[in-house]
Amino acid sequence: MSEKRLPIPFIIASMVAGAIQPLIALIDTYFAAHISTQDLACLALGGGIASSVGWIGGQLIGGFPGVLGRLRGRGDDDGARRLNGEVLALTFVIGLIAAVPVALILGEGVMLLTQSEATGSGARHYLQVRMLGLPFEICGFVILGILRAGFQAVWTPIFVMLVALISNACLNALFVWGFGWGLSGLALGSSLAPLVAALFAAVPITRWRGWALRPGIAAVRQMRLDPMTKLSARLGRLALTRGLLLNAVLIGSSLVAERFSTSDLAAHGLAIQLWLLIAFLLDGFAHAGLAYGSRLLGAGDFERARRLAWRLVAASGVLAALICLALVIVWTGLPHLFGLDGIAAAAFAAVLVPMCLQSVPASIAFVADGILKGAGDLGFLASQMAWASLVAFPLALWVLGDDLRGLWWAMTAWVAARALLSAWRLRGSAWTQIASEQLGEDS
Repeated sequence: MSEKRLPIPFIIASMVAGAIQPLIALIDTYFAAHISTQDLACLALGGGIASSVGWIGGQLIGGFPGVLGRLRGRGDDDGARRLNGEVLALTFVIGLIAAVPVALILGEGVMLLTQSEATGSGARHYLQVRMLGLPFEICGFVILGILRAGFQAVWTPIFVMLVALISNACLNALFVWGFGWGLSGLALGSSLAPLVAALFAAVPITRWRGWALRPGIAAVRQMRLDPMTKLSARLGRLALTRGLLLNAVLIGSSLVAERFSTSDLAAHGLAIQLWLLIAFLLDGFAHAGLAYGSRLLGAGDFERARRLAWRLVAASGVLAALICLALVIVWTGLPHLFGLDGIAAAAFAAVLVPMCLQSVPASIAFVADGILKGAGDLGFLASQMAWASLVAFPLALWVLGDDLRGLWWAMTAWVAARALLSAWRLRGSAWTQIASEQLGEDS
């Protein structure tokens, strides 16, 4: 990568691939909205929790892409292949073991926490069916990490996500319209789509000799893991803590919205999907920071990594401002597009201003996350999320959270707190020292 140029093709491709993930959820929202408002509310709650579980499961290997990128940066390709095989096998086993107990425990938790029995029962059923695909969903995080951090692949992640999108839409149409399975069909389609995408991605990774699968499976079965896999797992525990806190805010916001009304929950569910779409767009810069920054850190080029971080933050801020403008233009047409009734549409209109204003601090927070993950600075990221989620968000919710608009102002305070702490961290040198010390200690 040139010193004066950002990896624009990689960033754009990562944005497109990332934006496909919430588009999958929006397709589910479209199908549910055309079944009934009640099913849409069930999807908003159950689907939000199911997506959070898959993402949290992926955080168990949250340190893996940064370790992989640094290994490739220092030229250890054999170590990278060994790491990829072991982490993929380990992730699949974790997902397989966790799927049933997680589905049962969270399903009952939803029933206890919701005031509407109909909403709670539907959300529980959706969640339990959706968890069938948990092993494939969290393996997808490993596969995308291999493609981006291992190969700095530009277009392949897009094709993988397109396969997931198309297969999900086709399965939804088959199960909902063809078989008439309703909400159950939506859940089943979402559980099978990651498997189709994983099988598709295995072809190019195998052709590029990107992993050592058989040795990896044997290492996991015998529990003789490589030091780099153990390092990824240790960092993954910190990433898991961060992920639990992050998703506690997202899930908690849905539970708060449900207590306002079913219409508020339906509006909040659509708003959350748009928020995730924005997050995945800005994550294109974060993925570039992780993939290219970790390579520079692995090669010992710390100053270039630091300059890359701030240039990515500046560029993502420009995109965030453009996103704000786009939201203002299209906002009034979105409720009709997704079939919200009049009360839900009015509730949805109230969250425009806080969602727009949080886009710029979100650009700082998200990009810094990618850079610091590449450095292996998961300890700071866990602490940052704790301050934002356990202090800033509850305080703002206590002061402002009397209605859906106040709830979204509290979420804006949460994002702003993360941005301020991340900017402070990037200004120092602790994160580059951590990146250097980790590989030295675990080689």
